[in-house]
Amino acid sequence: MSKGKTGSQFPIQSLLSARLLLSPQLAEGRVYFLSDMSGVISLYAMDQDGSMPEPLLPAGLALQNPHLMIGYNYAVLPKLGKILVMIDENGNENYQPCFIPIQGSIPEPIFGDKYKNEKIACLHFDVKTNIAYFYRDDRKTPNIECLKVDLATLEITSLGKSIYGNYYNSVNRDHSTVILTDGYTAGDNVLYIWRKDMPERQLLFGIPIEKRSKDQQVKLLGIGTCNFTPDGKGLLFRSNIFTDEGTVSYLSLDDPDNVAEVPVSGIQH
Repeated sequence: MSKGKTGSQFPIQSLLSARLLLSPQLAEGRVYFLSDMSGVISLYAMDQDGSMPEPLLPAGLALQNPHLMIGYNYAVLPKLGKILVMIDENGNENYQPCFIPIQGSIPEPIFGDKYKNEKIACLHFDVKTNIAYFYRDDRKTPNIECLKVDLATLEITSLGKSIYGNYYNSVNRDHSTVILTDGYTAGDNVLYIWRKDMPERQLLFGIPIEKRSKDQQVKLLGIGTCNFTPDGKGLLFRSNIFTDEGTVSYLSLDDPDNVAEVPVSGIQH
């Protein structure tokens, strides 16, 4: 029981009954969001000016809490007239990408049984090009693979595998250059680059984890999400390269060994 200011008591359940409204996406005048208003987390849509929420998935089909999963639960793709939804089987966390019409319906796996019983996670999607990047854990080996997928044609391009992640980090405007990250412990990461028609990724910055000697001391880079500069020739990111507190850093793709600290003026406590 919980006690109010007037001394009255009321069940704690009244504080726990608020409905979740999570992960909104806006597309063509509609707001798409996750909610547990049916008792399980599911996908809904409503007019951005206000309307009754409309369920887009069959009753009883539960999606994962977005705070507990890697990547996105769903992606609205207006140009395709579809929604990409990541669905597992009774909470086993083996997420499978599925399509539903933008009006909602029964999910259909976009890859069929190709990755059945594996964990696929959507780490990034581009609604302008309908290209998405997926994390693939085959549940059989320690390798993680990064997949680049054209959601219009379902063409799959492998960007390589690594036991240290090979996670998608960033991509340039035309999707010809992708930045990938390997990581081991908190703040210990290495950047790789993949370019169109490359047979495999190449080291961009850092010391490859698999090439370190047993007692080698390695500085924790703490590199976060990379952002391509407007000219596409460099990367901006937050890092611990210069200070433990973290600073904005710049890496030139033509001279990646010389990362520079980006001064920020006018900071006040």
